[in-house]
Amino acid sequence: MNPLKSVQWLNENKNNPKLIVLEASLKSTANETNAIINQHIPNALSFDISTVFSDTSNSLPNMVPSEAQFTAAAQNLGIDSDSIIVVYDTIGVYSSPRAWWLFLTMNHAPVFVLDGGLPEWIANDYATSATLKTPNVKGDFIAKYKPALISNRFDILENLDTQTKTVIDARSPDRFAGITLDSRKEARSGHIPHSKNIFFEAVLNGTTLKSKAELASIFETVVAEDKPLIFTCGSGITACIDALAATVVGIENLSIYDGSWSEWGMLPEAPVETKQ
Repeated sequence: MNPLKSVQWLNENKNNPKLIVLEASLKSTANETNAIINQHIPNALSFDISTVFSDTSNSLPNMVPSEAQFTAAAQNLGIDSDSIIVVYDTIGVYSSPRAWWLFLTMNHAPVFVLDGGLPEWIANDYATSATLKTPNVKGDFIAKYKPALISNRFDILENLDTQTKTVIDARSPDRFAGITLDSRKEARSGHIPHSKNIFFEAVLNGTTLKSKAELASIFETVVAEDKPLIFTCGSGITACIDALAATVVGIENLSIYDGSWSEWGMLPEAPVETKQ
């Protein structure tokens, strides 16, 4: 299933009673200066990744919430088991893939990312709203966690020995190589040994994803073996952009390292490589 929907599709299907449009937001991001403020797609609901749809009891940012937390939050948005969900963000394709992956992780398959997000919607002269919609009904969605879609540090440590999976790091080449210091002062710089680098910006063409052919070429160049892929980044957000791109290509058997560098870079027992 193609995980993307175009703004044209959304405009044509905006009156579908099963459609739920979610604006995925983060508390703060490095890309927030590119965000559009005070404009929203009409009838969109707020999908707060940083607090409502994250495990805030964990010291690490953006960690997957429990089934119970996700169920309650989704129901509060009026989401049903048969809802067709389209998620977008105000940058283009940035935080929306994280929301997409969370729904897949909680066993809701009819979920899509709006390719180009709000910038593409506005570029096509579609109407916007000054405010987000306030939920007025409770849904019947029930989350069912799919652990195969999320990896943890123990999976990564085991893979250092087995090398049965390929780890893809979505951070910038300089951060991957350890040239640029990590934004978290206590974290080391560098990358997980044996991991490959596909900078999330490399799969984008401005605010949209690159074509399927272009994405296939990127993955063929970096991923030489047919192994399951684990995506990582700084805090589990941009890893989902790479996972989205891989899904568009048709690559299966993917997971996200939820702790990502926020965790790995802080673990004294975790080996780190640098590459100049």
